[in-house]
Formats: sequence, C-alpha cells, structure tokens
Amino acid sequence: MVGLATRPTWNIVMNFYRRKLPHWQPAGAQYFITYRLAGSLPRKVIQELQLLREQFNSEEKTNNLSEQQKIQRKVFQRYEDALDRGNTGPTWLNSSAVAGVVKEAMHYRDSKEYDLFAYCIMS
Repeated sequence: MVGLATRPTWNIVMNFYRRKLPHWQPAGAQYFITYRLAGSLPRKVIQELQLLREQFNSEEKTNNLSEQQKIQRKVFQRYEDALDRGNTGPTWLNSSAVAGVVKEAMHYRDSKEYDLFAYCIMS
C-alpha cells in the first residue's frame, strides 16, 4: 500500500484518462495505491473474475454511471477477497533483499514527483 500526494509543480498534469478503469489525477491530490506481484492470483481465478465482470455488465446493460460503479466495486471486492486469502502466488517479498529493492523504488521519486507519506510492503 502506498500513500502519495502529487506535487503541484508537475509540468504535465493529467486530469482524466481511461485504460481498463477510469483514472482521475487532480494536481495536489492524495492517492492510495495498491500493487500486487504478478502471479499472486492464478490465471484461473483471474479468468473467473473477468467472466464475472462480463456477466455483471451483461445483466445490468446500463449506461448509468452509478450502476457501472457498483459493478466495478463488486468485482474489485472479489479480487480483494481472492488476494486476502493469499494461498497462492510468489513469496519473493519475504526476502529482505527483494523487499529492500521495492523500498528503494518507492523512495526513488519521493520529494521529486510526489511526496510519499506512508507505505507497507507485505509478502
């Protein structure tokens, strides 16, 4: 988990863009970011969750933003539940050397492009 605040002095401020999820990035805002290791969820679980998202979307068939957000929350919660079980995946972050590399990466742009308030590295 990472707590960040963007520095208002950035030359480029991207307010909104969309990949798989919409991203809002107002200047000076605070962010909560979660990363996970590749392989922390088996492909089968990811495929099941993708099918679930498609099922929710086809059942709702709505252009209503609040309904779409509810679907996103339901699917996100299922991902979180699968990650919380933590019974699969790599355990590289158990190694203090690997965790140290992650820590250095988190601090690399601290006070340059963002202010890092807090983070937690969990295996």
